[in-house]
Amino acid sequence: MALILEMKYFYGGTQKTEGASQIRLSIPKSILSTSYEIKEGTIIKGEIMKIYEKEEFGGFRAVQGISLPLKIELILISANIGTDSLYITKESWLKIRDFGFFAEKTLVDVKLESFLDSGKETPIYPKRNVHA
Repeated sequence: MALILEMKYFYGGTQKTEGASQIRLSIPKSILSTSYEIKEGTIIKGEIMKIYEKEEFGGFRAVQGISLPLKIELILISANIGTDSLYITKESWLKIRDFGFFAEKTLVDVKLESFLDSGKETPIYPKRNVHA
């Protein structure tokens, strides 16, 4: 079980946190960091389950030909009141960038499975899948 983020945009950013790429996902703080009392800088483990690209004349289409799911790690950075910004780690970004994902043009379904807290891996919503 896990937190399933459906059709979320990749956004560009100017993050300077060590180990973080410039690509992020944003979700309401109440769904993740508030519920689990996760601190900034915490590593979140997950998978990209589905990828959608913006079509030339509007709408989105699922990307074909990529072996999914793709394992990723994200770093939690709370950007502002009410929003968690999850920056893809540089290591994870190196694995997925050559597929041609572009900020504000790519939607993804992501499953967030666990986070690392003081070296201990804690599952996210282990009792059932929560969709956001």
